[in-house]
Amino acid sequence: MSLSLRISPSSNSLDMYGDPDTSSAYSLCGDVVLSLRPQWSLLGRQPGGSVRIAVSSIALTFEGQCEVVSPRHGYSATRLCSIIKELVPSPAPIELETELGTQECGADFNAAFSLPVPGWLPATTQLGYNSDFGVKYTLFVDVSYYTLSEEGASASSGLSFLRFCSPFFTRTRFAAAETGVVLRRFMTEATPRLRTFNIPPVIPAVADVSTSALDDLASKIQVFATLPECVSTQASSFPCSLRISAKQLDMADREKLKITMLNMNVFQVEKCRYAPSIDYRTHYPLPHEAHQPPFLPLRRPHNISLMTEIGMGSPYVLDASTSRTISLLPENVSSRTLLNEHLHFLHENADESNTTSGVVPGDASYVIEAVIPFSSIGRTSAPSSKEAFDQDQWAGPMNLRPSAAMPLYTVRHELEVALQCTYAGEEGEKWVYFVVPVKFAAPAPEACELVDDRDADIASGEEEDGADDENAPLIGFPISSPSPRIVAAPTMAQRQPRAVALPAYSQLFHTNGDRRIDYSVPLPLYTPFDELKGPVKYKDL
Repeated sequence: MSLSLRISPSSNSLDMYGDPDTSSAYSLCGDVVLSLRPQWSLLGRQPGGSVRIAVSSIALTFEGQCEVVSPRHGYSATRLCSIIKELVPSPAPIELETELGTQECGADFNAAFSLPVPGWLPATTQLGYNSDFGVKYTLFVDVSYYTLSEEGASASSGLSFLRFCSPFFTRTRFAAAETGVVLRRFMTEATPRLRTFNIPPVIPAVADVSTSALDDLASKIQVFATLPECVSTQASSFPCSLRISAKQLDMADREKLKITMLNMNVFQVEKCRYAPSIDYRTHYPLPHEAHQPPFLPLRRPHNISLMTEIGMGSPYVLDASTSRTISLLPENVSSRTLLNEHLHFLHENADESNTTSGVVPGDASYVIEAVIPFSSIGRTSAPSSKEAFDQDQWAGPMNLRPSAAMPLYTVRHELEVALQCTYAGEEGEKWVYFVVPVKFAAPAPEACELVDDRDADIASGEEEDGADDENAPLIGFPISSPSPRIVAAPTMAQRQPRAVALPAYSQLFHTNGDRRIDYSVPLPLYTPFDELKGPVKYKDL
């Protein structure tokens, strides 16, 4: 008799919604399939007989890890979480029995599980030249068992004398299996709300050049940017409204100040660190340093980790970091053509006949409505050498990634607005930069329809036996509940997991329990009072 294991999750991925939240959790459900198969010997397969085994432990472990490698600090790894759950209730083990002679392929036993997964974990991410690094999650199962009786199998075989040697061997046997788990994170709202940012100006300093009057005037320019709270990674553009204000300047300075050029660009900034930052450890409950590598190695680390264990890796530098900045503008679109093709200007509280190009209007505000295009494939400036090109490839292909914060790797996006200002009576121009944070996220998948296999069979005219209902898979049934059980169902593995059509709680309600407003549904049009049926008449008291 041989025992093999297989983990069968109820879904191909674990989907989370919204920002990482330490107060939320998701359920990872599925089955641990224990397969009893007839044992083969040198003389062929042993004849059938009854086999009884006792399963003393089914330990399920969900482990997450983050691995990065860069030319500056080499290889680094961090354990995100390690959740262990015992599926066999104490103190008595669970007995499994089957007749190997009645089934050519043996028998399968399913142990259903429901594992809580923290809602603050980052999504699965692939990094590196061959996507070998990044954030990965693995589900492990370790089973310890021993044979209670094996009638007919070993007694009729030519190797029955081994039964006399069984007291000298270890009775407890072990089996293990693992499977990867893909964790995905999506946007909460299909139509995100707009958000306004008040961005302070950034004026680059020039060495050996004294501060001029233009520097002081340019520093008083304000930019209010309004854009969606979250941008879909599957979109190709997003709207943006810029209000350029110079209300802090005197009227005389406003007339002399001109904005001669405006450049806009979308950047993706990727940064990896050797060790998690203090800010990340404060916000998210990472395991203690005693449970981190190299003190406690990862269960499935990258092969390059062996070099660090024998001392061939880079020296330990706590604050070492490597960053990469790429532009997400399409190749055929530049910042200047962006201004000419995608922007139009709106002058508020100003006479349309007195709108000089580039001059800030008299109300000291200048509104720009823009549609910012972006590409899923980023680009950077041409590297000066092959070594510089290799250093830029530490994170893998320059593709658009969702905004995320991980222990060793972060991705942030920003919209850079550059204004070229000139001042009458003063030579030269001054560039003023404004950096607006942008958040990218994957859109939520469309809700699939809940379909039951039994309903489909009934609709097609096929009737099912009532006995099959007793062997239905217990998806999400925790085996450690007050009534744990392992059911024998050889046909369970052939059933497909049912699709879930219910949305996540965070999509319907806020963290305080208030219901979310669906801004995609427009408000009803206003109806004048005279178009109604008329005012309600009340009787005089």
